[in-house]
Amino acid sequence: MVTAILDSGLSEDIKNYRNYINYVSENKESKWDNYGHGTMCYNIIKSINNTCVIDVIKVLDKFGCCDVSILCTALHDLIYSDVDIINLSLSVLGYLDEINYEKLFNICEILYNKNKIIICAAKNYYSGKAVPASFKNVLGVCGGCTENENIYCYNPLLEYQIKASNIPVLTNCHKAGCITFFKGNSKATALISGIMSKTGTINFFKNKKDINFLPTEKFIYNYLLNIGKKDLFVEYKEEFYDLKKIIISLNILEHFNRDDFFYKEKICFDINKSNVYFKIIKELERTYNCKYLYESIRLIDFSNIYSLFWGIKKLWKKMI
Repeated sequence: MVTAILDSGLSEDIKNYRNYINYVSENKESKWDNYGHGTMCYNIIKSINNTCVIDVIKVLDKFGCCDVSILCTALHDLIYSDVDIINLSLSVLGYLDEINYEKLFNICEILYNKNKIIICAAKNYYSGKAVPASFKNVLGVCGGCTENENIYCYNPLLEYQIKASNIPVLTNCHKAGCITFFKGNSKATALISGIMSKTGTINFFKNKKDINFLPTEKFIYNYLLNIGKKDLFVEYKEEFYDLKKIIISLNILEHFNRDDFFYKEKICFDINKSNVYFKIIKELERTYNCKYLYESIRLIDFSNIYSLFWGIKKLWKKMI
């Protein structure tokens, strides 16, 4: 299946895509991604389905903004393409007049009738309906917390039919070597695009389970509580204490409350400490002579030493 990512473009150092189309004036800025959002969406999709064929379509500028007319033009140009999935990790903010609203809806309707699936993010924080995520011809996605990144809930009766994990995961940004955490409904939307491109539409829509997505604070509390009860730390006692030594040797505990970090039920992570967490990851890669798939590393894995060890042993994927 061919997936089109309509976003802020792609980092210049990434070459694994089929087509690259730019709708943002090159007189104003580079055709490449200088906002980072599109590159992160690409990385999430590729982490789920590495063989996915991707067309990169730049509609967002360096501020992450897009004129509705540009979005309509880009979508319209996909009507007669061979694209199967259209990833829109974006939402129209503010007032949309009736003419543009109808124009956008009609284009989405044509794409829908051409069997092209638009997967679109709901708003993260703003009130009111998300456009175009709330359109009946679009699959709207909102995020929630669940332990398994590959679990999602599909209910065609809801305004936003799909719920998926919005837990922040580590990924490369628009500049080589720039690492950050990607979160929210944008991340959840890219996750769904990756899953659908891998499973195919028939298998995807078979999943209509009513999965319990918990509020963030409750999920994290339950998650850490359950991890603390695992016998993993007894089974791998020596490795667990080796990890403690590595953390101490890095001289980074001033970024945490030292006692809290070594306590099972304490939460110490902070999304603004990406560089600290990346320092831990690089040292682990050096120690264990491996390379991790960053998109399998979640922010909550840095809650404390127990969640970090659980992530390393059970969740983090190694590059082949």
